[in-house]
Amino acid sequence: MRVKDGSVNVSDLHPKMLFLLPWLDDWWLRNFGYEVIITSACDGQHKTGSRHYSGCAVDCRTWTSAQSGEQVNDAHRAELSDLLRSDLDRAFPGAYHLFAHSTHFHVAFKPADRAITWSTLI
Repeated sequence: MRVKDGSVNVSDLHPKMLFLLPWLDDWWLRNFGYEVIITSACDGQHKTGSRHYSGCAVDCRTWTSAQSGEQVNDAHRAELSDLLRSDLDRAFPGAYHLFAHSTHFHVAFKPADRAITWSTLI
């Protein structure tokens, strides 16, 4: 796993996200062919209420290769997002959600069976 540059803050990620990163890195290597590259974590500007602000989300690069600068095509993106969503649910039932955007995958700790509050994060 690596970050795109020094502006990405992974040091303040919640332990539930830190726990996920090695698994996510392995998944990325197998399915994208390169280590996961985090483009945003506890940094940047996101919509109000974003899980990034509580350290419970990361954005991951979806390029055709680590350096290409070219996004995977829409069909491949759909296949990869379906596979990642399925694999996350199989490995961590109901704990993590995936949102596939046109420029990245957003992975968040968001248990399906309960709302996120500070007490559930501890």
